[in-house]
Amino acid sequence: MTSGGSRGFLLVAMGAALWGTSGIAGAFAARYSSLSWPAISSVRLLLGGLLMLVLTAVTGELRRVGRTPESARRILATGVTTAIYGTAYFQAVPLVGVAVATVVCLGSAPVAVAVYTAIRGRRLPGRSTVFALLAALAGLVLVSNPSTPVGDGRWFAVGLALALLSGLAFAATTVVNQRTVPGLSPRTLIATSLTLAGLLSAPLGLLGGADFATLTAPAWAAIAFLVIFQTVIAYLAYYGGLQAGLPATTAVIVLLIEPLTATVLAVLVLDEQLTLPVLLGIVLLMLAVVLVRPVRKIQPVRKTAAPTAGEKSG
Repeated sequence: MTSGGSRGFLLVAMGAALWGTSGIAGAFAARYSSLSWPAISSVRLLLGGLLMLVLTAVTGELRRVGRTPESARRILATGVTTAIYGTAYFQAVPLVGVAVATVVCLGSAPVAVAVYTAIRGRRLPGRSTVFALLAALAGLVLVSNPSTPVGDGRWFAVGLALALLSGLAFAATTVVNQRTVPGLSPRTLIATSLTLAGLLSAPLGLLGGADFATLTAPAWAAIAFLVIFQTVIAYLAYYGGLQAGLPATTAVIVLLIEPLTATVLAVLVLDEQLTLPVLLGIVLLMLAVVLVRPVRKIQPVRKTAAPTAGEKSG
């Protein structure tokens, strides 16, 4: 694995860990206000995008964006898929519950990327990737511990479809952003695509409940954390990792650090019980990440032949 791949691994891991804090921060924002989860999601995307727009405008990056069809297509694709996976996930939660939505969304993304990569490259994934996918799926089920579903019948099926759509949209975002576009820096891409995603998801967020007059100081603090750390810095790290050369399949498996972080924080901060299945799930998620970690290949030291007597005298 190249040094770029190692750097990409660390950046994606950092982004995933920050995304893993969204549950607690979002819960604080919801507890100290009357904002719905879809509203919180759209607000963090929109404010995060606007913050990045200001930063890129101040540094001059926004003015240097290449106004090409390729740049426009990348911004549009990233903004639309980001809006879809965030909105679809939060619409799935009331229908199937957090556990099932998490398993379907985060479980389908690495599988979708692996299948796409195999078809495009006409090559089956390696054994370590297959084992990592199996460990990831099993770990997600154990950590999420899905019990009786919230919905039933056709609404439960709709919830499953929305969770699957969320996972596929995130997989698409990952695949699309594996390579850079000339004249479009990661910071400018994040600024424009997050703003677009926030605008696209705002209508559903407003319908779900968005009374900003009820925001208290703790709610504003939680939203500020979501915007700065869980949105701006996390997206910069994730897209930076992709464009540093980390393969898409590896990236979405490393993303399992997100539910791993969320589970550990729930135990430490919210005093949730650490059961044996959850502990086993944590181990399996860690195993999945370890299986796809970058491994530096050590080049063997070539021994130089000893000079002959003639060479010594010469």
